[in-house]
Amino acid sequence: MNDKSRRAHQLLFVNPTEWPTKMEIEIRKDFESAAPYLHRIWQLGTAFDEFEKRWIHLVNNEDFEKIYGYTTSLKNIYEKLYRDGREIAGYMSSHLQNFNSVRRYPSMSSYVDSFQSNWTSEIADLKEKSLTFSKQSNSHHSPWAVRRMIELWDEQVSLLEAVQASVKLLKQTDIYRIENGEIKLSELNKGILNVGVLGNVQNSQINVSSSKTPTAFPLQPTKSSMK
Repeated sequence: MNDKSRRAHQLLFVNPTEWPTKMEIEIRKDFESAAPYLHRIWQLGTAFDEFEKRWIHLVNNEDFEKIYGYTTSLKNIYEKLYRDGREIAGYMSSHLQNFNSVRRYPSMSSYVDSFQSNWTSEIADLKEKSLTFSKQSNSHHSPWAVRRMIELWDEQVSLLEAVQASVKLLKQTDIYRIENGEIKLSELNKGILNVGVLGNVQNSQINVSSSKTPTAFPLQPTKSSMK
């Protein structure tokens, strides 16, 4: 695993019980059964927030202004690198930490399905753009800030892949499957279904772990669960 994807990997497969208590958040009651994955989503949003700060630093405090001595076409390419890179960071930071908004996302389905129309769905295109940025940078003596921005761009793409994997896991929770007609609430009374990721039904009693006291569990999905 290369350095650019290590951070995304660590966030994707970290056990929620290992996160610092200062990062603890409240999960809305109707989403509590999916709390471990939503905690992960929140942490990914925190990482994007840090990325945005790095974009701001690179454009204001390093040698990015040197691009204005280049040709218009090359300058436009580097400006797009900064503009789109910071937009991705800012948008994803907000979106990943906005699942508690009942007004915007009245159901788990509305939140999960929102990822079909944001940067998470454009990973392949973002990788292609990275190749274009790198080609231009390698063909010219680009400023240090531009080279660091390209690396930051690739880090964000790796993190978007971690987001994509987490969304797939949310689609496997019972709350999402119930909302989409894959299972029925009536079957819960038969004691044959799991509630969310951590909960279970035994003797007609539903046990769901609280978001404040998450239960440790393996986060890496099996190949069959990802199909």
